[in-house]
Amino acid sequence: EFPTRLDFLLVSELDAQRPFLREGESWTANFILSWEALSFGTVSAERSARAERAKSEAMQRYGSQQVRLEVREVALNLRAAQEKVKVSRQAVEEARERHRMVELQYAQEMSTMTDLLAAEAAFTEAEGRLLRALHGSRLGLARLELAVGKTLSTDH
Repeated sequence: EFPTRLDFLLVSELDAQRPFLREGESWTANFILSWEALSFGTVSAERSARAERAKSEAMQRYGSQQVRLEVREVALNLRAAQEKVKVSRQAVEEARERHRMVELQYAQEMSTMTDLLAAEAAFTEAEGRLLRALHGSRLGLARLELAVGKTLSTDH
């Protein structure tokens, strides 16, 4: 790295009693400005290029971190959605069994129509929650595929 040089030289030679007047015998003043001719502006360009490169590298690191964070967040959301599907399937099976039991009780007149309708409503509600959970899981998988940039499943 060659810094730009700026040199000043002031030389005066005064021989007269009253300098800078025409009656003085002689006087001389020199002013010299010098710089590295081949490096003029090079240092600034090199520093600018290094700064741009550092900025570019920092932006690339930031972008990579953002992508990793997004993929991780989407993967965690997918895992949670898949867990909801599992819980919803169990709830549907429990509601189905409860509905079956209330139907048997109703057939033997051990349960009321209200009990039967409540069991049917609970079963239908459990199925609805399962469908929403399945939708959330598929949506989560689609978001993960988008985040990683490729298809992860072959079933649709």
